[in-house]
Amino acid sequence: MMNGLHDKIVANGYWRINLRPLAMPAEKLAFVECEALIEKSRVELRGWDFPHISRRQDDTHGHARAGEYIENWIDWEVHSEFWRMYRSSQFLHYRALWEDLDADRYNGRPRPAERVLSVGSAIYTVTEIFELMFRLYRNGAYPSGGILSFSLENSFHRHLWINDPDRMPFSEEKILGAEKISIERTLMPEDLASADHKISLSATCDFFAHFGWDVAPITLANQQNRFLNRQF
Repeated sequence: MMNGLHDKIVANGYWRINLRPLAMPAEKLAFVECEALIEKSRVELRGWDFPHISRRQDDTHGHARAGEYIENWIDWEVHSEFWRMYRSSQFLHYRALWEDLDADRYNGRPRPAERVLSVGSAIYTVTEIFELMFRLYRNGAYPSGGILSFSLENSFHRHLWINDPDRMPFSEEKILGAEKISIERTLMPEDLASADHKISLSATCDFFAHFGWDVAPITLANQQNRFLNRQF
């Protein structure tokens, strides 16, 4: 990974995403199998794939086989992130918040002066995390089930923000009172096989509750369905 990228990511608000098997595979994956798993499973629902696969080797993009994992990274414009797919089938991803790297990225309702997290971006991100795990399972990973965890870090006093001008803003501020939010789910094979995004909606609601927004899953379901069907 390029020098300084990890430090740049964690200096901002950032997502940390970890997928890991409930039971270790009988044999380690070959590097080529790690690469094929990510290639077949990556999620492409908006203008940026998850995880993003950089195919270049230069000052801003790169990829490598490193010991027990493959690694891919980018530090370009609003994108500062890296991921690793381990031969144990564990997946790890760090991504700086786009809201912190580019204050002009989100059009629509004027944003607060404080650090923010877009409601829509959070819904999309959590949905992508679960969708990636569902696809990894379909492509042969996690046959005994897996543990999905994600966290929003370096985010004390971050404001939840509805940036869609067609939706009502919050009647009162929704502010994170902790440095980080951590959400974890244990997914059994039947959960992964069903690929039912009611699971991700539940996790999203638990996530928003940390900001003081106690929202029902049905409130978010329509926006998530439009996202999954690429209806922006």
